[in-house]
Amino acid sequence: SVGITANINVQFRALTGLYGSTPSRLALSQGGGYITGEINNGVTGSGSCNATTGLPFDNTLLKVGNITSTQASQTTSNQVTWRLCSGGSSLPTGSVDAAAEMLVTFN
Repeated sequence: SVGITANINVQFRALTGLYGSTPSRLALSQGGGYITGEINNGVTGSGSCNATTGLPFDNTLLKVGNITSTQASQTTSNQVTWRLCSGGSSLPTGSVDAAAEMLVTFN
């Protein structure tokens, strides 16, 4: 039978907030720093600590692949790199955490 054609997308939503209202910086629960991320293969820009082109945590739709109606299966490999970044001189001590939701959609 004929399948469907679909894009494969991901979205991230910050649960602990955005650091400095910057969409690519996930705030730490303890303050004083943030998490950045990037997805390879041109999905996002650099997720380095001093960049703002990395993975957005504001529900932005990111296309990571697709499948066509003539394909029985499709393998898509996208590497995610995470970074823990300092937010300046007021740094937390001990363990830190941050949280985000990830949504995967096929449309």
